[in-house]
Amino acid sequence: MKPLRHLQRTWKSKADATALRQAVETLPAGQGQAIMMLKLKEMSLKEASAKSGMSIAPLKVATHRGVKALRKLLKTRTDQP
Repeated sequence: MKPLRHLQRTWKSKADATALRQAVETLPAGQGQAIMMLKLKEMSLKEASAKSGMSIAPLKVATHRGVKALRKLLKTRTDQP
């Protein structure tokens, strides 16, 4: 029984990861790019700034707004039956 529970958690995690990536793709380009680099790829602000060409302050703003939008979007999806 133990391995089955582990597989169910893995399947749920993969579904959650897919839902998250799909939600990120719906964000405005700057927000999505900031979330991908800083949260999903775990780049530093300096690395993300160099790669994106955005300064650190706008990256922080875009990340904050993106996270806020994702919370709202994913909450809406989980509230649906």
